[in-house]
Amino acid sequence: MERDFTIGSTGFVNYFPSSERTARVVKAAYDKYGEDIALIDGDDDWYADQIFHVTTVLKNAGIKAIGSFHTGISGISESGAVIKKADLQKFISFIEKNGPYYEEPKSGVRSSLKYYDKEAEKWVVLVQKGW
Repeated sequence: MERDFTIGSTGFVNYFPSSERTARVVKAAYDKYGEDIALIDGDDDWYADQIFHVTTVLKNAGIKAIGSFHTGISGISESGAVIKKADLQKFISFIEKNGPYYEEPKSGVRSSLKYYDKEAEKWVVLVQKGW
């Protein structure tokens, strides 16, 4: 069984969702908002580059969120959003035009911006940055 969190030496709790937990929150979002949605997920780390903060990207792209989405990476804020499925291509185009280029992470992925492809039942990464 995968752990959903770690506790740092300072007592700070950081959540790393298991694939099972992430699948549950994806299902819950579709159950709540219906099939005509797209799920966008980024990073809720205050120090992450702005391109990974979903609310900022949506505002800059002129796309309105219809709900919040959170994979549970931490409890500080929401990591993602629910948007209309019709707005997904606009979101992708905005990222392709305005997103920075990062090389493939050599070690581990620190931040990523992705959307859920319901037909393929997988997350598609648009931008990622490693350490």
